[in-house]
Amino acid sequence: MSRSCLFWTSRYRRWTAGRRDVLNLLQDIRKNTTVLFSTHVLHDAEEICDDIILIRDGHIAMQGGLDDIRRSYSEPIITIRPERSEGSQAWMDSLIHKEYVTDVQQGRDEIKLTVSNMDQAQVGLLEDALLHHVKLRTFEAGSSTLEDLYLKVVQEA
Repeated sequence: MSRSCLFWTSRYRRWTAGRRDVLNLLQDIRKNTTVLFSTHVLHDAEEICDDIILIRDGHIAMQGGLDDIRRSYSEPIITIRPERSEGSQAWMDSLIHKEYVTDVQQGRDEIKLTVSNMDQAQVGLLEDALLHHVKLRTFEAGSSTLEDLYLKVVQEA
């Protein structure tokens, strides 16, 4: 007999204190049970789910195995948090013009760069920060998340 469990997180933010406990419980349950996990917290979906369905306007926008989706759609991303200084904002504004930068998402204290060549971008950005005397609090190289992918799918609507 197969077992299943439905877990829906519409008011997720209200019980953040027990969030880790619930995620641990779902990890245990999924070993012997199919879990349908409906959430808007995609970081948690990445942790719990093997298969993902992204829904836009009531229709399936994307679906597949999490590993397959990551392989097919993941992009190299560099997130930089510079120390606030006279030249740091101008430096961040200039990064869109780098040959290896394909997209920029700039927040108040950080910039997230999608790059075409991770090795070239890492070296180039660090050299450029040094050249412009920009001190970096963090420099993180990674790949796009499920949240990044979802935002891209929604923007294509």
